[in-house]
Amino acid sequence: MLPISYIEDNRIFDTSGRAYAVFKIASQPYAFQPKHMRLQVIDRVTRAMSGLAGEFWIYLLTQQWSIDQVLRSMRGLSQHSLWKEHQDEVRDVLGHRLPFHRVNLIVIPLGRKRVTVELTTDNWREWLRQATAGVTDVKNRLVMGQEVISEEKLEAARQESDEWFIKLQPIGKVERVRLRDVEWFLKRSYFRGLPEPKMVLPDPLPVQVITRGRQGWVRPHRAMFLALSDVLCHEKPNHMIIEYPDGPKSHQTFFTTVGVPNPIDDRDPTGFEWMYGVLEQLPYPVDAALHVRVEDPHEALAHLQKKKKTAESQYREWADNNEDIPLELEEDMATVDVLEKKLRSRQPLVHTQVVFGVGAKGSRTSSGMLAAITSLCVLQET
Repeated sequence: MLPISYIEDNRIFDTSGRAYAVFKIASQPYAFQPKHMRLQVIDRVTRAMSGLAGEFWIYLLTQQWSIDQVLRSMRGLSQHSLWKEHQDEVRDVLGHRLPFHRVNLIVIPLGRKRVTVELTTDNWREWLRQATAGVTDVKNRLVMGQEVISEEKLEAARQESDEWFIKLQPIGKVERVRLRDVEWFLKRSYFRGLPEPKMVLPDPLPVQVITRGRQGWVRPHRAMFLALSDVLCHEKPNHMIIEYPDGPKSHQTFFTTVGVPNPIDDRDPTGFEWMYGVLEQLPYPVDAALHVRVEDPHEALAHLQKKKKTAESQYREWADNNEDIPLELEEDMATVDVLEKKLRSRQPLVHTQVVFGVGAKGSRTSSGMLAAITSLCVLQET
């Protein structure tokens, strides 16, 4: 997604010509709700996800409150001397650890499928127009340069973003983010373990408009976006150090998962909220990113059958040679029939990859966070 070329409402355009739509999903009460209400939340999200197609990213990010924000809300409650002393104690505590709340974002790549109609003898003109749109767009970018965006592309991104906004409604309360939210999202990863970044982009963003005949383009002011990543990054063997010109450093560590709780009962999946447990049972901010790809059941079934034949061939080869069959292969053979049955019932196949991220002002604190998260992940999996 980086480097950024332009931001319009909830849509981000990078310098390679790709566009993304960003939406915010409101958090819902879950942890202390009755079991039937937790099942309703799971069922609603599951149904909503099964109705989607393509790929997208879900970011579960933390946003910290500053000391001034917390104390400002406390001052209006009482002017008593004891309450003022308590505020001083709170200030000392917040100097070591700030409170935070969670921001849930979903980022969807736009314009991945340009041809939206099937080729027939009646609509060949529309099919040809959409098929050549990609060539025309590439030609325009080569002629005009990488830092301009056509008005036609801006409108197409707006329309596709509106379509996704409707598709996402079954998940819960979904809203389009604003420019300030987009700027915070783009800066957030550089400030893990540090105070929240300052928002500096003007709203609306200034652009230069170019017209040639009936065609129009916008040229964003590139200097505006330099403030999004004015940092120096040092990559270490198992962590990163992000350094700012004014001195502060963010020591960050990332890790992904190699196993999840299995099996999970379809009729009662409560108690297996392993990601929820990792994020909510720690006293410091932990960010998570999920890459989700929803595969059509027909395509997934075709791919599964090919892999099944390969696995069966490998299984026979190991058995014929009287060798120990790998445990991974046995587990795959045991679950393939269940997966095939679900795909035949038109349930889509969802591929996910999870990455956790933590940050701190010092490397020792960051290492302690990582050890705590790793231990908690093992407990959640078992």
